[in-house]
Amino acid sequence: MRSRIAQITDYFLAHGVSDPATAHKQAIVALGKAVKHHALVMGFSDTFAVIGLVLVLAALAVVLTRKAKDVAGGAH
Repeated sequence: MRSRIAQITDYFLAHGVSDPATAHKQAIVALGKAVKHHALVMGFSDTFAVIGLVLVLAALAVVLTRKAKDVAGGAH
């Protein structure tokens, strides 16, 4: 983690940020945004996987459900 922050800090220093402390803070913010973005993508992925599993189970339940036989012999 520290090496990644150092790399991003160096990037900011090379691209116009003159103060190392400011570049370090920007690197931490940028890394936090990247982590937040990845967490959001993973959350959506997990949600779609769960929804898919529920739909498969529901389809199996529909297929395996048999129609009840009429016991009364024609009564409504």
